[in-house]
Amino acid sequence: VELGQSLYKEYNCRITYLPLDKWYQLAGIDVLIAMRDDFDPLKIEGSEPHLIKIAWLRNWFERWCSYERLSLFDIVFTSSELSAKYIQDKLKLPVRVLRIATNIRRFRHKSGLEEKENDYLFTGSYWGAPRDIVSCLIPSELSEYSGSIYGSGWNFHEPFRDIYKGFLPYEGLSRLYKKSQVVIDDANHVTKAFASVNSRVFDAIASGCLPITNGKLGALETFGTLLPTYDTKETLKIQLDKYLTNKSLLKDSVSKLYQVVLSKHTYDIRAREIRDVL
Repeated sequence: VELGQSLYKEYNCRITYLPLDKWYQLAGIDVLIAMRDDFDPLKIEGSEPHLIKIAWLRNWFERWCSYERLSLFDIVFTSSELSAKYIQDKLKLPVRVLRIATNIRRFRHKSGLEEKENDYLFTGSYWGAPRDIVSCLIPSELSEYSGSIYGSGWNFHEPFRDIYKGFLPYEGLSRLYKKSQVVIDDANHVTKAFASVNSRVFDAIASGCLPITNGKLGALETFGTLLPTYDTKETLKIQLDKYLTNKSLLKDSVSKLYQVVLSKHTYDIRAREIRDVL
């Protein structure tokens, strides 16, 4: 939706979002962007002769690689350099990098105007798949800091019970990020090894708070050494102490990251990148 809004803003093109039962009914569509690996180009019905088919791989890269029909797309985008190389090596296809980004109009912060309610914040859901956050974030050992957790599935996780605040829709994250000092990022296990940085990181930075991520490869590829990382509960505690006890360091780090996001990682920029390729 964020990408679609930017494509409309930049080029005044008509954007259509297709539900599952209408995936393949593409009459009148000039450009298709498929974001799921179970989309089958051979099932397209009534398309225009000039239809351009784009696959945008943001996760499940190994699954996409096992998909024999990926070569039927005219353009393949992937969300990191590492995943692009993986696809190219496996399938010998030309691949371009189109990273995830942020909607700067939704998340842009106004420096100094937001009162911070949370020292640290985690937003994300738990569906039973492995998550580093389970072993790395121990609220009882961070009692000197205020924290909140939002998402689905955490109500049964006893260690999070005291700071669990329920589910919040995406539209509410901007307000939440702006009232937090640090956002803890738990990169998905299917993206972390491929250096794909998720929207939580870009949105948090745009909102004026500092992400601390377990996605070391993605942090390095996208932000160099600017984005702090963790891999254990001990290193997470070290990073929280480092930034939450030094407000000038925190502010300086967020400012540098914000400039990177503003100049390279907004969906308006992604819309122009897509247009350039087309």
